[in-house]
Amino acid sequence: MSDIKFDPKSSKYQCCCGCHVKTATKIICGISILGSVLLPIVSYPHLFIGICFGTILALISAAPIFGIKQLKPWLFIPFFCLLALTIIFNAASVIFLACTSDKFFEAGYTSDQLLLLSASGAFKTALNAWFFIILQRCYDFVSETKAQKELELPK
Repeated sequence: MSDIKFDPKSSKYQCCCGCHVKTATKIICGISILGSVLLPIVSYPHLFIGICFGTILALISAAPIFGIKQLKPWLFIPFFCLLALTIIFNAASVIFLACTSDKFFEAGYTSDQLLLLSASGAFKTALNAWFFIILQRCYDFVSETKAQKELELPK
């Protein structure tokens, strides 16, 4: 057993903005749920597909919030998978754009448009990586909180 005491207010559970990782995770998941709810609206001609994907994404996005409330760290795993896929897809799109830029020039894109596409892809990759780190810290927080509560239970 470890002699290190669990400190829920430790700096490792703080974000760069000063809020706790639980709060930041709830904000990230809330924004993701909002995007999931809006998905059917933006996919109007294919409404059924938008509703299906939106529902699945909303459930995946809500899982970490329930994981925090119920001290079940395993509920973070689907959202981790979603973030990892998003990071991979965004990074691959930036690499693809860089490798095939001559085809885009031939299609009539300007260098400013390609720069904007590349910069937005890189920004989304970095933002999702930051979200992943915040959720990883929250996952650690929930795991350690759960372990601490289990140690405190009378035998």
